[in-house]
Amino acid sequence: PSLFDVSPTVVLEALATDTPIMISPNTGYVHDFYAHGGKSWVIGPKNVKAAIRRISSLLGKHIPITLKKQIISKHDHKKVLASYLDVFTRVVETSSAPAQTN
Repeated sequence: PSLFDVSPTVVLEALATDTPIMISPNTGYVHDFYAHGGKSWVIGPKNVKAAIRRISSLLGKHIPITLKKQIISKHDHKKVLASYLDVFTRVVETSSAPAQTN
């Protein structure tokens, strides 16, 4: 797993293709994994032996459907695009506003 990734696209790609995925505690979506039955799919990347044991224990298992639905609905491309447009709009409005003097 990544040591750190705020918004890992690979998670969305894996869920969309029903590919099992494991994430580290320092990765985006970790709160969703904990809240929706995916705690066992979160592994620390620094303990290789523990990671191997965890991977072995999950072989053939699937990510909980509630977790998959939560992440996919939360990060639907239309919602993500709308949030980006909102941020860009606010940046443009802020940068084009006259500077205030004290």
